[in-house]
Amino acid sequence: MVPEGGEHDRPAGGLTQREHRPQRAYEVTETSAALALVAAGLGIAVLPDSVRSAPREGVLCKDIEDALPVPLALAWRADDASPLLRNLLKVLEQNDVFLEGPEGVA
Repeated sequence: MVPEGGEHDRPAGGLTQREHRPQRAYEVTETSAALALVAAGLGIAVLPDSVRSAPREGVLCKDIEDALPVPLALAWRADDASPLLRNLLKVLEQNDVFLEGPEGVA
């Protein structure tokens, strides 16, 4: 099970290179839905490491060696004039966090 769409469609750590093929595949749009299916005993899921911040009873998480990175994006309201936001963007820009300038794409 993997969340549907985007970067999650790529296999993690060579899982599809082995002879293991699922008998049934579920596609979900939410990480929480994937975790619910795992907790219900309906399989395994490849999920972002952030799932560890909200542990679910009966679900174990293990790191996958050589997993592909998952690109992230920062989003904010275009008309947000908050000094805190401006300071955050400045710090991130100074640390070369963005692939492009902090002005973003609308």
